[in-house]
Amino acid sequence: TYAPPFHAIRDTDFDLVVHIGTSHYGWQDRFILTNKHFTSPLGTLKTDVALVDKLRAELPFELTRNDIAHQPEHSLELHHVFLQHLFANREFTVLPILVTSFHDLVSKQRNPERDDKVKTFCETLKRVIDESGRKAVYIVSGDLAHIGKRFGDQWNAEEFLDTLRQEDYEVMDAMVRGKSYEYFTAIANNHDRRRICGLPPVYTMLQTLNPGKGIALAYEQWNDSPTGSAVSYGSAAWFD
Repeated sequence: TYAPPFHAIRDTDFDLVVHIGTSHYGWQDRFILTNKHFTSPLGTLKTDVALVDKLRAELPFELTRNDIAHQPEHSLELHHVFLQHLFANREFTVLPILVTSFHDLVSKQRNPERDDKVKTFCETLKRVIDESGRKAVYIVSGDLAHIGKRFGDQWNAEEFLDTLRQEDYEVMDAMVRGKSYEYFTAIANNHDRRRICGLPPVYTMLQTLNPGKGIALAYEQWNDSPTGSAVSYGSAAWFD
């Protein structure tokens, strides 16, 4: 599922990656930024410190300065290795954003566009990128469902994989239509019973860009039989 979306941007003319991912390990704020760079065996991927500072300055509220959530987080790091491999000879920087849980909004059936912090952050992010004049590509990192005994269910996930696929297709269909409201509603209507951790970063991108119709590229499930659990994931792309 990684290969199709990265192939889709191979010929994209960009000099900035706005990278929005799920925060699995830190919940210090709704959005968590960092000024630190990312190092892998392929070298260092530089964070655009000037844009991070500009985004902070333009927001009408303070975001946490505690960026420890980025240190163990894989949702950005894994994608950075693909970027370093595919674009080894290109000069670009990354604007890294972790988004924490929307559980409070799901439980209240409150669409995030009615949440002042989410709405303002998305509006400000778009304005800052537009005003920068940079050629940006947006990459979003997050999974679909987490079901089964490992995640708190009382049943074995393998028995429900076909049902899960059908429900995931409905969520992905709402996602590729490019409308943040429809995407959130598709997940919140059943109180996110499948624990879709990609909800916060995907919603943030859709609300920021309102990109219109996209293309679903791949879908897979990982059935972890020893634990009676499963995780599903997919990929999609949007083009101007």
